[in-house]
Amino acid sequence: FGVARYNGATLHFPAAEGKPVELEWAGAHTGITFSPDGAFLVTTMQENALHGWKLADGKHMRMTGYPGKVKSLSWSVKGKWLASSGAPAAIVWPFSGKDGPMGKAPLELGTRGNAMVTAVACHPSQDVVAVGYDDGMVMA
Repeated sequence: FGVARYNGATLHFPAAEGKPVELEWAGAHTGITFSPDGAFLVTTMQENALHGWKLADGKHMRMTGYPGKVKSLSWSVKGKWLASSGAPAAIVWPFSGKDGPMGKAPLELGTRGNAMVTAVACHPSQDVVAVGYDDGMVMA
């Protein structure tokens, strides 16, 4: 399991011997999620951004440009997309390639003027995402 912390994330393996794995990146990491295939780890940050690691080689991924804090993340059914809140649209990062979103722009889904996305939830078997806004509207 993983724990978000100040200046990174820590991976614990309770059934294995050895020390936890420390993944370092400056800043306050506030939430954590693993891709469904276990290839990537992504944290939400206090700095209105996401930070990720490709676990096979420790490469960093910066996902920035959010006007607000990202408080909700959801992976698509096969892990090809990571949907996130924190903007006037659901920001959906591509994770279909071996390097995840590195060098790729995200999709913006469901833009509604000044209403901020506060929650996202991907369907468990279809490529559909429900998007919740700060004014109570929900869109899928």
